[in-house]
Amino acid sequence: MRTRTLTRRRTVLVAATALVAAVGTLVLPANPGLAATTFTVVPATGPGGITAPAQVVVLNGAGFKNTAGASQLSTASAAALGITANGNAAIQFQAGTSCSTTFSATANINVPLLNVSIPSATKLVITVPSFQAGPVAFLPLTTTTLAPKIYMLCAYSKNSTALLGGAKYTAYGVPTVTAVSQASAPTYGGVDIEVDGTGFTSASKAYVGGTAMTGVKVASDGLSLTGTVPAHAATSGATLTVTVTTEGGTGSLATAFGYVSAISISPQTGPAAGGTTIDIIGTGFNSLNFTGNAAVVFTVGAYTAAVGGGNLGVCTNIRVVLDTELVCDVPALTSQAYTVVVVADNTDAVLANSLPTGVTSGATFTSAPF
Repeated sequence: MRTRTLTRRRTVLVAATALVAAVGTLVLPANPGLAATTFTVVPATGPGGITAPAQVVVLNGAGFKNTAGASQLSTASAAALGITANGNAAIQFQAGTSCSTTFSATANINVPLLNVSIPSATKLVITVPSFQAGPVAFLPLTTTTLAPKIYMLCAYSKNSTALLGGAKYTAYGVPTVTAVSQASAPTYGGVDIEVDGTGFTSASKAYVGGTAMTGVKVASDGLSLTGTVPAHAATSGATLTVTVTTEGGTGSLATAFGYVSAISISPQTGPAAGGTTIDIIGTGFNSLNFTGNAAVVFTVGAYTAAVGGGNLGVCTNIRVVLDTELVCDVPALTSQAYTVVVVADNTDAVLANSLPTGVTSGATFTSAPF
């Protein structure tokens, strides 16, 4: 009987040692009978640094209430940082990849207990503050370049100050947008631009006027990114906001970008006898009536309405492929360079009536003998 008792004790000690070795991923139960459980935090990333807004996270685990439903965390609010006079433990952020096995009131970042609610024995809802006293960033970052920093979100028992468990949380700097490499693009988009700022990460998403850029690539120093702008209706100047989002939040630059009405054509040359089929890229083609007054016009110099001259030919057999693409056949033309424009109404001398697309800025087509 004595031998059996000693064996049981050794088994308990081995199990306890293995549990302590897994700190940060497994629960160290404060109450007898609690099973070891993996802790997770959702979201596992969020803002850090001096400009970080408050963030609400959920810590999933076990041991937050006892079997009678009472909180196993200190709920006293007398201390500014949530630590009571008798040393009862609370919620902490600790730099690194593991939680301390026992609570320390001074070595880590304490979450005010007023910022913690306990909806169940397996869930904490935590509002991560913006600042400590000072103001000092609640979750400081590694460097002034807003590089991310890894923390553990750790929960400790109310009475024993033993570790209940923890989960990894990565703090990212709130991004800023400071400049854009160019102020405009044609309405059909497809132009690559560079956006400068701080705090960009590999997960960055960039938007122009609320529409996502594509092919976003972020520089290794996090201070710039490149991407392709989407199509957009023409604007009256640089009225659109450029926005970048990361795990740390959102940065934006107002009145940073605009769109000009324009088209591109391919091919850009053809025989004077005509008959070349050209592909035109632009925007708003579905709204135009090409069997009525809308037209694709070849002109030298500024566009004028058909009545009164200045337009030396119009495309025939116009086929709208997409709202952003049409094809048509070039008429016979004198050998020279032309500007191609798409208009909504080629009969009205008042160009303002050529909406919705108005007069495009045009693209060049050269007619020449072959």
